[in-house]
Amino acid sequence: MTYFLLLALYLACAVQAKTYKASITWYGTKDERNSGNCNNTGACGFHTSPGFAAAVSQNLFGTDHGVGEYCGKCLELNIQTDEFGRALNGTGKNVVLVVNNVCPAQDNRLCAQPDLQTPNHLGGIIDVNVCSDSGARSAVFGFSGKGLALGTAEEVDCGSWNGTKVEFGSGTSATKSVGSLTSEPTTPGTDSGAAVTRTTTAGANVADVELKWALGALLGGFWLCI
Repeated sequence: MTYFLLLALYLACAVQAKTYKASITWYGTKDERNSGNCNNTGACGFHTSPGFAAAVSQNLFGTDHGVGEYCGKCLELNIQTDEFGRALNGTGKNVVLVVNNVCPAQDNRLCAQPDLQTPNHLGGIIDVNVCSDSGARSAVFGFSGKGLALGTAEEVDCGSWNGTKVEFGSGTSATKSVGSLTSEPTTPGTDSGAAVTRTTTAGANVADVELKWALGALLGGFWLCI
């Protein structure tokens, strides 16, 4: 019994875990496109208070406007290099964000991937455009002095995300993310945001001790792997 449950856990992890090579950018107050406060916009109809948020490229989001299929999902970001392939120091690690906006393909080279197999010109299969006003810019880019980088984006369970979703009230417009394409230095600590914590789920209420242990491992590992 234990063997089959652990095998199921392994297969669940293999199927569920999705990791993308990503270009990582930022948008919001004081970006080069004058996007404004990104906490006031969002195609998904909500912002975060608190909590790190981001837009994703249209190929992952699912549409160029309105509510996409990726709304409300969470990604864990890890920066690896700058846009020239040089290793970066001082960046945030294992930063979890919730998706609440789209980076449209039109007129945006970084977000113009036609599918999830074809990378953009920097090699990113997707682009993750973090919302600076949610605190995500400082959390992700840290002390690297960068605003454009390459790394990985892993889809994770939103139990790993620390924050609260706030729906927009009547009359609040939801607009697209267009992002910042520069490497403008980041000044850490200038935007707000709570530290990310990871939670796990474990345990199962069954009579058999061995089955209880195995199910606990299965459930706990399943939450971790997704």
